[in-house]
Amino acid sequence: MEIIFSVLIATVVFAVILYIVLMQVRVKQVKQANTLLEEFKEENILAYTSAANFVGIESKGMGQVRGNGFLLLSSHFLLFERLAPKMRVNIVLRKIIRVDQVSSFLGKRNIKPVLRIFYTDEHGEQDKIGFFIKDPDKWQNLIRKANEQSRKFV
Repeated sequence: MEIIFSVLIATVVFAVILYIVLMQVRVKQVKQANTLLEEFKEENILAYTSAANFVGIESKGMGQVRGNGFLLLSSHFLLFERLAPKMRVNIVLRKIIRVDQVSSFLGKRNIKPVLRIFYTDEHGEQDKIGFFIKDPDKWQNLIRKANEQSRKFV
């Protein structure tokens, strides 16, 4: 009986700690979202989410830190900012070559599709970046449309 009681107490303590950690992450996500929306309030924001999961950038290889962050699409750029460790990737829409979805990216396979974006980096080299994201079809279409619009006014 004592063992069952100890296991129950340990489970409750673990659940409380997990809840506190998850709430702190959520608070951090909301703060990041508010900060970015304030920073880019002058932009024409087409879509954003605080639930993008960074898979990696192809040119940086397979040993990258994945992580959750904020993805923002404006009429001029696609921006991702990872929560921790802090990282920001800003891709000018006119530099996006193609957007598709794949089941595997950088050796990471998942049931959910990876939203993969082909683009030209700041050095003129072609690269790819991948995200797990809710509703990748919606994001794929929004990025394509925004990219087409950005090219009309060059």
